Amino acid sequence: MSVYLPALFVDDGDAEHAEGEYYLGVGSEWPAYISGELPGDFEALGLELGWNVLASSAGGDISTVGDIDAIPLAVSLVPDDEVTLSGTYAGDVNDARLALFPVEFTEDVGTLRFDASLLYDEALAETFDIAISGPPPDDHMFVTAWPGGGPEVEGAMESPFAYGDLDGSESYTEGDALGQVLCFEEDMVNLLYLPGYDDLSLAWSWSAQGLGMGWLGFKATVDEGGGGEIDWASRVLTDEEATQLMVSLTCGG
Repeated sequence: MSVYLPALFVDDGDAEHAEGEYYLGVGSEWPAYISGELPGDFEALGLELGWNVLASSAGGDISTVGDIDAIPLAVSLVPDDEVTLSGTYAGDVNDARLALFPVEFTEDVGTLRFDASLLYDEALAETFDIAISGPPPDDHMFVTAWPGGGPEVEGAMESPFAYGDLDGSESYTEGDALGQVLCFEEDMVNLLYLPGYDDLSLAWSWSAQGLGMGWLGFKATVDEGGGGEIDWASRVLTDEEATQLMVSLTCGG
């Protein structure tokens, strides 16, 4: 049996996929051709000799569906370069500001950077909107291994923190006091930017979970027990969740 995975990618003109060429869509229905004798378990799945269409899911389930002459291919992995996180703050707003600090990864350990430009740094009020338009600057980007093991991926992470503007400069400077974090219920919230995947297995898995590229708000709580694969479909904020955030000293406390 031969199985083919439909995929759409940004090509440099040589009609071949290469490293650095991001996938824009990966099909969830796959053409498959079977020749020779049909095994009994294939027949039980509804497969037949010749062309078939297999439907796949992120969970690994396979079924037979569709029309070989009309296989869909959604363009679902084009980066969305705009995002807004909204919420409330119940603390003292005097001299309080909210900023996004870029995160640098060294050997998969993330640390805040204070030497880079900030995408957002505004006075904190009882209600707030963190609106970002456009991709992050190049010096915010990093390359690291995919969590849980896997190929290296490119991205940027921005971590929201409230701080006390002790010197009244209306921007973060050394000596200002970092304080509360951004929360959704019991989870800390960060912003992740993914320009795309050039690895087909990652692009397929991401697409199968209904997730997109570009800016993504996500819940950053570490998985209980650690070491496991991250369930990104449950971690990425929905549009509604992205409007229900809170600045707090501890999430869920």
